[in-house]
Amino acid sequence: MAPKLPSFAGLVVDLQPEEAPTSPPAVTPPGSAKASGRKPAKGRGRPTVESTLRERSSQLVTYVNPEFIWALKSYAVEARCKPHDCILEAIEQWAKRKHIAVPVRALVAPGQADDEG
Repeated sequence: MAPKLPSFAGLVVDLQPEEAPTSPPAVTPPGSAKASGRKPAKGRGRPTVESTLRERSSQLVTYVNPEFIWALKSYAVEARCKPHDCILEAIEQWAKRKHIAVPVRALVAPGQADDEG
């Protein structure tokens, strides 16, 4: 006996195109005061800064060509900087072009070095 086919009698399909937004959507990071509903810290309007970089940031993993990694590390040695800083600079430039107005780098806690690992 053949299996019973589903009925699509109640299916409604809207074929009207959606209106395109006139400006890029506002980006609110998930951990921000605006997204969580908490009030920002007093003073500069920023959320409180946690004690470690792990608490102040979120990790991003990407998979790239191994030859690119070699070239990036070679460039960083010649430029006397860290590959991490080169990647963050590129992300900051991309975010600026896309009008994303949130900081890319994790905030540095008072009294800590900028090059925390």
